[in-house]
This record gives sequence, C-alpha cells and structure tokens, in this order.
Amino acid sequence: MDENNNNGEYGYEGTPNSNPVDAGTTNNVEYTAVPNNEQTNVEDGTKHPINIAALVCGILGIVGICIPYVSNVAWLLAIVGIVLGVIGRKYPGAKLGKAGMICGIVGLSLLLLVVIATVVLGVAAFSMLGSSLGSM
Repeated sequence: MDENNNNGEYGYEGTPNSNPVDAGTTNNVEYTAVPNNEQTNVEDGTKHPINIAALVCGILGIVGICIPYVSNVAWLLAIVGIVLGVIGRKYPGAKLGKAGMICGIVGLSLLLLVVIATVVLGVAAFSMLGSSLGSM
C-alpha cells in the first residue's frame, strides 16, 4: 500500500513473507506503521499548543490572583486554563493540559478564599466599629 494513504490514523507499508493463500501456513506479514502527514508524532515529545496554553493560563491565573489589582482580571485566565485543559485532553501532551486545568482550579479556589476572608474581615471590622460608636 502507499505510505501516504488517508485511511485513518496510519498508513501501512510492508511485504508479506509467505504466500497468504496457503491453507496450511500462517500469514507472516510484517507491517510498519507510518504516520500520515497531518498526524502529530507523540513519541518525539511534541506537545499540542492548546495544552501549553492551558498550563500558561493556569499558572498566570494563580500568580495574578495573588496580586491585588491584577486579581480583578486574573480569574479570567484561570477559567481559560480550565477550559483549555478540558479541550486539550484529546491532544498529545495531555498531562500539560491536566496541569493547566488543576492550576486554574487552584487559582479560582484561592480567589474564593480571598473573597470569603475579605467579607468576614469587613463584617468583623464594621461590627467592632458599630459597637465602639454605640458606647460613646
């Protein structure tokens, strides 16, 4: 067969070692898998750009949420990291996408903790202020 055929993931090339029509013998055919031009070779360590973008967005989401005024928009990066990580699970380098998804979840969790702490401290401060003003 032609090595550049488009019959699925791989084209196959090879030559039979014996006559496949012989009823008493087995068909000893050696085939070598040849990736088509549009396939990404996983064995050479290439990663899909979606997975790399998921990891970058997830990390920037965590770092950005820890910076006071940047955190107003950093949660968007965390969400983009989660979405790209979910999309990137079907591409090569899915571990990077999974790491980006986890970083995005951690970033949103940190943001939620900061918002809860801010509300609790604000309520405590106003209640202390109200009680001190009432005693005057």
